[in-house]
Amino acid sequence: MVLGARPRPQRLLARCLLSGSIRFQNQEIAGLESHQIANLGLGYVPESRDIFPTMTVRQNLMLGIKDMKRPGKWSIEQMLDMFPNLRARADNAAGVLSGGEKQMLTMCRTLLGDPQLIIIDEPTEGLAPKIVQQVGDVIAEIAKSGVSILLIEQKLSIALRIADRVYVMGHGDIVYEGTPAEFVKRSDVRSEWLEV
Repeated sequence: MVLGARPRPQRLLARCLLSGSIRFQNQEIAGLESHQIANLGLGYVPESRDIFPTMTVRQNLMLGIKDMKRPGKWSIEQMLDMFPNLRARADNAAGVLSGGEKQMLTMCRTLLGDPQLIIIDEPTEGLAPKIVQQVGDVIAEIAKSGVSILLIEQKLSIALRIADRVYVMGHGDIVYEGTPAEFVKRSDVRSEWLEV
């Protein structure tokens, strides 16, 4: 699923909290603490690539695990296999990683929490083309594993490659909804809402 254009999700969330409801797994989640929402199976990969810079890559990954006694769907070793760059730097402070590596680390840490739905906010923002391709491949791999994805992304090539549905937002409202194939035919929507 793709959500594009503006406003930023934080503003949209604030608007929803003032006028509506946010439900996940048939449960109201507006107002719940972050850990309560995560325990329901919702993961979030922020655009800001929030990592703990003085902790090692491996320590950052360990923070994503909900229950150390019960193995989840993903393991740290799988994450390091998926991202060889992270394996090479597993014992280094996360603060020395490149922007792309920080994005990978944030995605991996979120996956280690075994989410049923993962919200990924602008994962390719500011990344080199080679890393953009790698991040896109990983998102596609996550989708194939059965984890639902709400992808907020303005790079249409990445978004359309993995999306089942496309939603375009403008001024806080859904201005388009359809399949990727239908969306490709809608140059009017792209030019009005997504192109500069």
